[in-house]
Formats: sequence, structure tokens, C-alpha cells
Amino acid sequence: FILLIPRFMRGKATEDEIHKSIVQFLKYRLPDAIIHHSPNEGRSTIHWKKRQKSLGTVFGWPDLEVFVPNFSPIFIEVKRPKAYLNANQKAVKQQFDNLNLHYFVCRSVDDVMHNFCMIGVFRV
Repeated sequence: FILLIPRFMRGKATEDEIHKSIVQFLKYRLPDAIIHHSPNEGRSTIHWKKRQKSLGTVFGWPDLEVFVPNFSPIFIEVKRPKAYLNANQKAVKQQFDNLNLHYFVCRSVDDVMHNFCMIGVFRV
């Protein structure tokens, strides 16, 4: 399996590039899984934010939801190296922790591999 992201070689991948590589990797390794991204970014007008919230958007929701047969849902927040969770993301992560759900901050495909091995999705 080869990731075709030249910037990774230089350590300058954008969050979108990391996100796409993680999705590509998960689709390859888990063909029976459902991998979903709920767009939570976009226009920042007050009207747009109010509308999104009234429709059920949770600001700070993780980037990816992964549903693997025989496992509880797995949530992934994708970050660039040296980037951290904002206040909304920290609050959502705390709620997930309180519910004993799998929530991981991943900065690379290697992070995904490590975390999925930890919970038994992938075998070492």
C-alpha cells in the first residue's frame, strides 16, 4: 500500500492531505467498514452557525467516524503535527471519554495504525 503524498516526505502535509491519506488507508485495510466525515467547517457567518446548530451540528465533532463490524464506533480527530484540539474539540472529546467511546487524535496513518492495534481492530 503506497500513499502518494509527496509533502509527507518533506513533513509539510496539510491537514486535508493527512485526512485523505487516513481515509485512503482505512478503506484499503477495512473494506467492510463505514468511514464517514461530517463536514463541520465552512462559512462562519452567525446565520450559518445558528442554522447548523439547529440542524444538530455539534461544533468540535471529530473529523472521521469509523464503523467496523463487531467493534464500537471509532472517532478520529485529524490534526497536523504540532496542532492541538480547540476548546469545542476538547469538550466533545471529554463527552466521548465519559461515554467510554474510542476517540483518537491522529496526525498520521501511523497514529491510526497504532491506535487501531491498541483496541484490537488490527493485529500486530
